[in-house]
Amino acid sequence: MKINPEDPEKSDDTLVFEEASMDTSSEDLEKEDSYKNLSLAELEDLLQKAVSDENYEVAAKIRDEISKR
Repeated sequence: MKINPEDPEKSDDTLVFEEASMDTSSEDLEKEDSYKNLSLAELEDLLQKAVSDENYEVAAKIRDEISKR
């Protein structure tokens, strides 16, 4: 629902979907670049830690870097 903050009685009953931003932050890019500088053993250790912390997004990025080698 779309609510008019100035006049709540003039709210629109239609649903409004906002497009999710697909922009990658510079911090994410730096992390991905740093994976390239790590050894395979270091990547495997990071992968195990990411999985144990249930950080599956990071784990997938590390897995992708491992599979490139």
